[in-house]
Amino acid sequence: MNIDMHAHFVPRECFDAVDNAGRRLGPSTVKDEKGHEQVTFTVQNRAPIAITRQYWDPETRIKDMDAAGVDVQVLSALPPFFYYELETEACLWFSRRQNDGISQVVAEHPTRFVGLATVPLQEPLTALAELDRAINKLGLRGVEIGSNINGRDLDSPELMPLFREMETLDVPVLVHPSRVAGFAGAERLKKYHLATLIGNPMDTTVAGAHLIFGGILERFPRLKVYLAHGGGDLVYLSGRLEQGYHMRPECQVAITRPFSHYLPLFYFDTMVHSRAALEYLIASVGADKVVLGSDYPADMADHQLVSRVQGLTGIPDEDKQRILGGNAACLLKL
Repeated sequence: MNIDMHAHFVPRECFDAVDNAGRRLGPSTVKDEKGHEQVTFTVQNRAPIAITRQYWDPETRIKDMDAAGVDVQVLSALPPFFYYELETEACLWFSRRQNDGISQVVAEHPTRFVGLATVPLQEPLTALAELDRAINKLGLRGVEIGSNINGRDLDSPELMPLFREMETLDVPVLVHPSRVAGFAGAERLKKYHLATLIGNPMDTTVAGAHLIFGGILERFPRLKVYLAHGGGDLVYLSGRLEQGYHMRPECQVAITRPFSHYLPLFYFDTMVHSRAALEYLIASVGADKVVLGSDYPADMADHQLVSRVQGLTGIPDEDKQRILGGNAACLLKL
């Protein structure tokens, strides 16, 4: 099977639930001039984004999957719907509806979709309870978390029980950029769509560095973390980060081995939009640590994700099969 590990889904009932309840969690829905649903966020003065059928309609999505050669898609929440900036109760209210909606679509199309949970990370104990419900009761196969929680980094001490439970459950953890609290250089990334083009991979890079230098991967070596967008710049900066470990005492406070020891503990998706970058990624971390990822249905999605891997030269066919689906099947226990 060709398994796309990075694809976002918005359950249609989430819009109805918000509208019907009259709660100001974001979003309110209107139609644009083309008839597309527009979701206007009322939190943090977010700009509208267009929600097309691909985000919520399984049949439309399956046709696109077939065209791209994708057999199974792993559904995860759209990052603006993490809602870490809300009060815990409101975030939990919406997280549960997303998890319920994704699990329903998986139940209706069990051979085509697998689901990941979203949880209210701003309150780790509440997140633990929802993670347990999503995995053990709804049958979701992993969890998606933001690259930061309202500006708090992933090495925050209060997250340790959550990482411990994720390791115990033995489920994959997708780390996806979350820009609600902003990121380094945000004021300089307002033009040319740079907040997405540069800001997203930058935030993943920062998150990965915190997970390593903060000792998370040392404390939880069996934690199965996979980083969106090819890990951002983490692999391509690995030489500099390795030098930092050897030369800077603050890089040695929480870990006992060099940066290069921990980097291959991550999984990385193929969503890098460059054959040369993908080949370097595979050469750097090994084919057994790379999974397919499209970022469907975003405008930056990679619709040639399968053919891109199939067309790689100098990589054995068995390694291509691992990347196309073997690694994901192991992570998801399919």
